[in-house]
Amino acid sequence: FRLDFRGELGMAFAAIDPDASMHGVLHLMSAKDMCSLDTLEMTYSRVQGMAEPYEGEPICCTLYTNPTWEEPQPLGTPTQRYIEIMVEGCRSHGVKEEWIERLLS
Repeated sequence: FRLDFRGELGMAFAAIDPDASMHGVLHLMSAKDMCSLDTLEMTYSRVQGMAEPYEGEPICCTLYTNPTWEEPQPLGTPTQRYIEIMVEGCRSHGVKEEWIERLLS
């Protein structure tokens, strides 16, 4: 997967790309919380993926993506506030600085 920003508001999603990778944070969620997130992220679909922690073994995980955005939806530019929220989350959860620098560029 790769991180893409699509649409007028530059919303983030995990684009299916077998040659790419992205950094992020895994959260253990209950089935009830996942249903709530499904409602919030209603334009996205859940897909299974593999996460490779900085330390430890790969972990099966769930990502949200929107396959219909692979093509005709143009790439978008996220707002500065959106990027700042992502960066703050990355920093507070120990995501590598190289990824944070990429988000800021």
